[in-house]
Amino acid sequence: PVKPGVVPYGAVPWRAIDGIDVVADASGFLCQIDWGRLDDVLGDGKVPAALLVQVGDHCHPGKALLRLETAALDDARADRLRAAFTLGPRRTFDAAPRFGLTAIAEVGVRALSPGINDPGTAVDVAACLTHILGEQSRRVPEEPTRPWLHARALSLEELLQISLEPLVRDGAAMLEVQLALQEAYVALAAM
Repeated sequence: PVKPGVVPYGAVPWRAIDGIDVVADASGFLCQIDWGRLDDVLGDGKVPAALLVQVGDHCHPGKALLRLETAALDDARADRLRAAFTLGPRRTFDAAPRFGLTAIAEVGVRALSPGINDPGTAVDVAACLTHILGEQSRRVPEEPTRPWLHARALSLEELLQISLEPLVRDGAAMLEVQLALQEAYVALAAM
């Protein structure tokens, strides 16, 4: 899990760089990044790199995974870098925090469907998501261990869109759900 607004993976804040992309050669979800392999290939820090994907993203052949600030990249080095990105048929909750939040939110959304009509479960889901996001907001950021790597921070806005906004949409006509969501937003704003 990554704290909202904090750059993950021991990287430094995002900056766009020009250069050559290392692209996926298969389809699947990004399941993990082999940091040891990336450190071996790029750890000398001579070539700045920008991480263009996050664990949990869906990739396809030709999708850019990593951009190197360089004018040339030989095929062998590109293959070694590409091999650091493990693609698979499924995401996991441990590796992909956005996926976990989406799955929890979907429980609340399903509870609000006309066939189930269980706003109490949606209220519980809102409380659970507030707890998870609140815990993440209190994590202390790590010092960058990979100053050569630029990565995007996982923003609180993105996490709120994934987690609470579906409940806002589908629970709009239910007072108890709206009150729980207002309480959630107030609690998160205070953290």
